[in-house]
Amino acid sequence: MPKRERDLRLHIMITHEELAAIQERMAEVNSQNQSAFIRKMAVDGYAVNVDLAPVKELLSLQRRSVNNLFQIAKYAKSHNAYQFEL
Repeated sequence: MPKRERDLRLHIMITHEELAAIQERMAEVNSQNQSAFIRKMAVDGYAVNVDLAPVKELLSLQRRSVNNLFQIAKYAKSHNAYQFEL
C-alpha cells in the first residue's frame, strides 16, 4: 500500500452518551464518515451541511436533455435527415 497521507493514529476514550452526541451531530449534518467528521470538528470546530438536492435535480434534467438530443441526432443520422456540406 502506498504511504498514506494521514499516517498517525489518535486514540480517545468516550462514554456512551458522548458517542450518542457525536452520532446525533453527524446525523444533523448528514455525515457518514465518523473519522472525517471528528477530524473536521477537531481542526475547525464546525461542520457544514450542504444541501445538494437542487444541483442533483439540475444534473438529472441535464442528463435527460442530452440523452434526448443524442437520440434525435442518432435518428437523423440513420434516416439521412441532413446532408453534409463540403
